[in-house]
Amino acid sequence: MTSSFTVLVFLATATLLLAGQARSVNLCSKANFPAVCHAAVKNLKDPHSATRSAINLLIFKTAKAKVLARKFRSSDCNEIYDDAVYNLFTCLENLKGHDKASLNINLSAALSDYEQCDDTFADFGRHSPLVRTNKLLKRMASNGRHGYEFLVDLWHYPLSSTSDKDHVKNAHYPEDKPLI
Repeated sequence: MTSSFTVLVFLATATLLLAGQARSVNLCSKANFPAVCHAAVKNLKDPHSATRSAINLLIFKTAKAKVLARKFRSSDCNEIYDDAVYNLFTCLENLKGHDKASLNINLSAALSDYEQCDDTFADFGRHSPLVRTNKLLKRMASNGRHGYEFLVDLWHYPLSSTSDKDHVKNAHYPEDKPLI
């Protein structure tokens, strides 16, 4: 009798552990920049919430980059960052509507915007003072595209009803020295 009770307890414990592992997903395991990804998604396990949080954080960091662009009197980069923010807000709508193709297109557009900012300085033979900032923004956008790839197979996850505003405000990136 004791041995059948032990077997039942073992089976119940194994079932619970395996069920927990099946739901536990490492959203950053295949990201291009895992450290940046982990900082953006922290403990979020739901791909929708994690992607939304990463995009919100990218919007926040881009707004801070606009302040630097004004400091360096780069009206071109300021306008480019406006375009990136617009593309990122569109990404949030794409995510909400489960529009995978448009999400990928708009994340790619934001990534191109950050590259374009550096290119505007190069066009005049100048080194971009925003190169480190844009490097971080490009890494974040690249990881956002990874999140998109991850979501392609996981659209059945429900959208989280909780807000990620506190998570966005409190995120710190490894490369986030005084960049922006």
